[in-house]
Amino acid sequence: MTAKYLQIAREIKKRIISQQYPASAPLPDQFALAAEFSTSRMTIQQAMRQLIVEGLIYTRKGQGTFVRKNFLQLSQWELPGSDYFGATKTWEHLGEVQSEVVRFAVRFPSDKEQSSLLIDADAPVYDFVRLRLLNGEPVSLDLTVMPVGWCRG
Repeated sequence: MTAKYLQIAREIKKRIISQQYPASAPLPDQFALAAEFSTSRMTIQQAMRQLIVEGLIYTRKGQGTFVRKNFLQLSQWELPGSDYFGATKTWEHLGEVQSEVVRFAVRFPSDKEQSSLLIDADAPVYDFVRLRLLNGEPVSLDLTVMPVGWCRG
């Protein structure tokens, strides 16, 4: 049985693809979606996170959640909704996947990063940005902050 948040994410994705929710338009708020799908706001948040991972929507703090302008191009890739394997594994069937490191640094975490990553202020983190290319065309920009201690060797 598929998790409820994935069922909701698929339904919202169908609405995006059919343009019931048009590009650049805000989605209904989480309370409205929770009422419509007879579920909790937390389940809606999980569904939204899934669609963000798939690249179909984005959020603006204090303004809401919006459909990406290039959603039709992204939706044709049929990214796996419940399994995240990384860019290469996800897109390799579509062509050549490449990564370019745009920035790499070792630094100490911000207060927010300490809280999110459950680390101390003196625990260094890797901070890097990668541009992902599919057949030479940019498809994503990955921003990663990872505790140095999480990496072996």
